[in-house]
Amino acid sequence: MNSYEHVYRIFKSSWGIYIKILGEYTSMSTYEDKFSCSEICKGLWGAYTKAPLSMESKPVEEDKYFLWYGLKKVSEQIITSSPYNADTLVVIHAIEISLCDFQQEGLTPAIIEWASKAFNFEAPNVGVSYNKQLNKYEFTY
Repeated sequence: MNSYEHVYRIFKSSWGIYIKILGEYTSMSTYEDKFSCSEICKGLWGAYTKAPLSMESKPVEEDKYFLWYGLKKVSEQIITSSPYNADTLVVIHAIEISLCDFQQEGLTPAIIEWASKAFNFEAPNVGVSYNKQLNKYEFTY
């Protein structure tokens, strides 16, 4: 398994987004706990060893949605760059956040950047702007 850690930070107002991801990738066919894995697309799966965020009030499924959405956006680059090609599994071990500097949608660009570092490809440009009226960050892909 190949382990990587990445910190995603955006600060364009009085608050920002801070997300630290610790994950690794391996071969899906050799992974023991296949029942814990989600198919992201043909040739790419995702799993995590525990709930990504250690906040009891946050639904894990919503967090997983944003993580898997990010991996799906760069799935072609992952499969092409992975030594396991179309047998690649991304396992998330931990996600650390700052409660004051977190927005759930930030999980998507955070995992995209994590994947670009882990699989050594250039991350696509993600537009980020702060909407003062809504008091939230908006992302364009």
